[in-house]
Amino acid sequence: MKWFLRFLLLAPWIACAASSGTAGDKDEVKPINLEKLNTAEDDLDPFPVDNTNLLYASKSGERFEILLSRRVSGAAGYVPGKVFRPFLSSKEYSCRSPFVWKGSTLYFAQDKIPDKKFESLRNFDLYQTTNERAPLPLLGVGEAEDEMFPWIAAGGREFYFSRKTKEGWKLFVAMGPGAGASPGPIGKAQSVGFAEDFHHASLTPNGLGMVLEGMLDDGRIGIFRSKRAAVGGKWSDPEPIKALNVSRGRLGDMSPTLTPDGTRLFFVSDREGGKGRLDIWMVAVKDLK
Repeated sequence: MKWFLRFLLLAPWIACAASSGTAGDKDEVKPINLEKLNTAEDDLDPFPVDNTNLLYASKSGERFEILLSRRVSGAAGYVPGKVFRPFLSSKEYSCRSPFVWKGSTLYFAQDKIPDKKFESLRNFDLYQTTNERAPLPLLGVGEAEDEMFPWIAAGGREFYFSRKTKEGWKLFVAMGPGAGASPGPIGKAQSVGFAEDFHHASLTPNGLGMVLEGMLDDGRIGIFRSKRAAVGGKWSDPEPIKALNVSRGRLGDMSPTLTPDGTRLFFVSDREGGKGRLDIWMVAVKDLK
């Protein structure tokens, strides 16, 4: 895909990881490949619902579907995933970037079109569904460009997502579901202000720290961090987490996602030691201190 190329109390570990370590030095961390879950195809968009259940997108034929994997033993004991809900698997369209809000509302992206005569207009839009209800598009967010990678933060007041603009992927924030009656409203989106291709945000539970992907100096994708003094305040310029960005992969490390309790960080990479083209990896937060 073209786009690949192109503080809780956990804020201290992000800052520490960002300020130390260079490729190959003693500060390099060794993440775990989720080898039982990963396939020879692309496995993307990890979202840990809790410390046992992991949602992610896996390529099936020409399309992506959202699967649910359960951890049966050990830190990396995630078994091969199964389709999370029937409408998240189709030969006609892709479903990606899952996010679960309050245990029952699923946000995700899909590129479904009403008829094949609209193929030229196919793009990813964000949807929500609660329990077994039919998915509904997010009003005030969807545009002609791709929108993906939802993340709800700060007690539901903020809704972060990525939009593919003419300049590249950019991070946006809108009013979150906690600002009104659940599961809405969503709307009034505005750019966070980062440069293009710094996006795909995952926030710490207190909403003061953020991990995201961005472009490294060598042209590969890397994992960065940002922080702010208060919810609603300005985010600092993204800084690379050098202890992670030591991959020898052609594309790099991307799609960082923190667990709800902040103890682990999942991400996607084509680094050596993987099972497929893009694999899901995991690293313990304590190893990044």
